[in-house]
Amino acid sequence: MSSVTPFLQQLIAGQTPASPENRYALTDGADTLAGAFTALGDQTSEQVEQLSAILAQGRRVRVPFLRALANSLLCLRGRDPADLRRAVEAALLADLTLAEEVGTLNALARLFFGSTNLPRDLVTQAVDRDHLRALFARVVRRIAGLYDAEFAPRAWPRARTGRVVVMTQQFIDPSHAPTRSALSFARTLADDFGKQVLILCTKEYFDAPAGCIVPLFRANVLGQISGRTTVSFEGRAYDFFQPPGNRFDAGAVRACLGQLFDYQPEMILSLGGRNLVAEVLAEHTYLMMYPTTGGLPLTDVHDFSLWDEPGDDQRARMVREGIDTRFLFAQHPGFDLLPRAEGALRADYGLPEEAFVFAVVGMRLHFEIDDAFVAMARRLFEHPRARIAFAGHFNTYEALCAAHPEFAARSHFVGFQRDIMRFFSVCDGYINPDRAGGGSAIVYAMAAGLPALSLARGDAGVAVKNLPPLADYDAMAAAGRSLVDDAEVRETYRRLGAEAAEAYGSRRPFVARILDAFEADCARLGLAGPDRSGGVA
Repeated sequence: MSSVTPFLQQLIAGQTPASPENRYALTDGADTLAGAFTALGDQTSEQVEQLSAILAQGRRVRVPFLRALANSLLCLRGRDPADLRRAVEAALLADLTLAEEVGTLNALARLFFGSTNLPRDLVTQAVDRDHLRALFARVVRRIAGLYDAEFAPRAWPRARTGRVVVMTQQFIDPSHAPTRSALSFARTLADDFGKQVLILCTKEYFDAPAGCIVPLFRANVLGQISGRTTVSFEGRAYDFFQPPGNRFDAGAVRACLGQLFDYQPEMILSLGGRNLVAEVLAEHTYLMMYPTTGGLPLTDVHDFSLWDEPGDDQRARMVREGIDTRFLFAQHPGFDLLPRAEGALRADYGLPEEAFVFAVVGMRLHFEIDDAFVAMARRLFEHPRARIAFAGHFNTYEALCAAHPEFAARSHFVGFQRDIMRFFSVCDGYINPDRAGGGSAIVYAMAAGLPALSLARGDAGVAVKNLPPLADYDAMAAAGRSLVDDAEVRETYRRLGAEAAEAYGSRRPFVARILDAFEADCARLGLAGPDRSGGVA
C-alpha cells in the first residue's frame, strides 16, 4: 500500500506532477486503493472512513486528473452513480498523454463489459456510449496527428497484394479466446484463401498503470512474446509483430504504423470492439472489423459485422454515429472446434467421483461470479450431488468461500487450464454465468458433449438460441437440478448443444463473407490483382 500515500498527498495538495512517469505512479497508487476497496466490499473501519473523507475532498479539487481518480474511487466505495459520472466528466477534461487516454478508455470499456464489481445498472446510470465515443474520438485525433506529421507523405497506394493483417489489441496464447481467434483467422485466410498473413498486436490493452479511471484494466501479458517475429499455431508459423514497451503510447503507434507501411496489406481485419491504429488508414487499405463480443464496435471507418441482427435501438445508434452504412451483415463468426479429449481422470483435478460436476470457465471469474451467481449455486446445491468446478482466472475464489461456507463445500477451483477439452471430459455439465462474453467457452463445452446452461444474454446467448430458454438464475438452478436427475433432459441438451456446436464449428463461411465484402470494395475501386487463391485475376 506504499504507493497509495503519494496519491493521497497529491490529492490533499490539489496538485499533479507534470512528469508522465510520476502521474503513472499516482495512478498505480489509486488502483491499489481500488483493489483494497473491492476486496473489502461493505466492510468498513476507522482507516477506511478516514480514506473516504480524504477522497471526498477530491470532489472539489480543481485538477481534472485527480478529480477523476478520486470520484471513481468514491464510487467503488459508496456505489453512488453520481460519483462515477463526475469521474468520467473530469476524465474528458484532463490533460493526458496518449497512454493515459487509452488506459482511461480501457477502464471505461471494462466498466461497460461488466468486468468490475460495480452493478451493471449503476454503470449505465452514470456512463453511456457517448462517453466512450468522445474519448475514442480524442485518441484517434491524437493518432491522426502523428500519422499526418510522420507517415502521410509515405507511399502506400490501395492495391490488391494478397497480404492481410490480422490486428488484435492483446495476444497471449491459444488458450485465450481472442488470441485463438487471431490465430484461427490467420490460418483460415492462409490455408483456405491463399493469403499472406501478418498478425499484429497493437498492445492497446496493457498491464502498466496509466489513466485516471480506476479500477484499471490490467491486461494479461506474456513477456516471452516480446520481440518475436513469428508465432506458431497447430504446426504452422505466422509472421508476427507487436511494438516494444509496456504501454500503448506514441512510440507504440509509430512502431505499428511503420510495420504496416512496410507490409502494405490489402486488408486489415481488426479483431475486437475497436482498433485505434487502423482508424487512420482507410485511404490505404480495406478495413473490416470483427467484434469479438456482442454490441456495436467503436469505429468511424471500418466495415463491420455483428453476431446477431441489430435491434431498433442499435440501428438508431448506428445512424446517429454515421456508421449504419458500415454494417454489412449479422452472422455468428464460428469457432474452429477442438477435438474431444480422452484419458483424463477426476482425480487429476481433485473432483469427487460420485458428484455431478458443472464446469464454469472464464478469464474474469473474479468479477463474473458475484453474489447473484452464489445465490444461484445455493439453489443448485439443493440437489445433493450437484457441484461446480471453476477453471480460469478467479482470484476472489478463496474470499467467496470464506464468506459462503456452503459454496466452499460444494465447489472447486482447478486453476487456469490450457487444455480445456481435457477438463471438460471429466465434467457432466456446463454453466455460463450472466456475462457479456463466454461465447467460445460454451461452444467448446457443447462440442465436448456437455449439456450447457446459459441465459439468453451476452455472446453465449447467441449460441443457445435452440436450447430451452432460461429467464433468470432461478430457472438456471432448476434446470441444473433437472439435468442431474433426468437422463432424457440431459440427452436433449446434449443433442441440441451438438447441433449448435456444429452450426458454429467453422470460421470458413464467415471469412468467405468478409472476403466477399473485400472483393466488392475492390470492384468499386477498379482494383485488379491476385484473387482469393493467390492467382492472377
